[in-house]
Amino acid sequence: MADSTRYTSKLASSRVLIIGGTSGIGFAVASACLESGALVTISSSNASRVASAVQKLQTTYPSKTANIHGLTVDLSQAATLEHELKTLLDGTVSQIGGAGKKLDHVVFTAGDALAMIPLADMTMQTLLQAGQIRFFAPLMLAKYLPAYLEPSYKSSYTITTGAVSEKPIPNWSVIGSYAGGHHSMVRNLALDLKPLRVSRLALFLRPWVC
Repeated sequence: MADSTRYTSKLASSRVLIIGGTSGIGFAVASACLESGALVTISSSNASRVASAVQKLQTTYPSKTANIHGLTVDLSQAATLEHELKTLLDGTVSQIGGAGKKLDHVVFTAGDALAMIPLADMTMQTLLQAGQIRFFAPLMLAKYLPAYLEPSYKSSYTITTGAVSEKPIPNWSVIGSYAGGHHSMVRNLALDLKPLRVSRLALFLRPWVC
């Protein structure tokens, strides 16, 4: 008698984009999705990291080498953010969509170096830069998701945040504010993106792991 696949079958043949999927929680999510039979695209700003992560996943799951793809995306500049997001989504659909299929799940785990900024050193430039990838990028991404995700309650958008959103850390007021903002962002996006499901993944092992 065959084993039950009650849970792993939920992702079988689904199409998943993981932004920030070359390391940490993003890489773990990619691994789990592949084990469950999903088609996965991982992205990062560094082409060599993307290639290395794809190769590692293909080596770990040799029977699923055709299920994993990689793309580069640069979310660090406000002027090009929307273009980069749309190019990433178009590329992902081209890689793992096929036959007019849209995506089923998008996971945002991307991040840059954490900006521990003392209050006395804050400027508008440092404030905006600190939130570029970790806050503005996932919010702007939501603008495009209705056109790229299957319009179903089974489809989802997941945004990661971290412990600092619940537990203050000295000199982390800037990052803590953005991390806490994810809670409200997800609740409101759940209304604006329905029937898509929107969820928040809080990571408490280290502050805002990406």
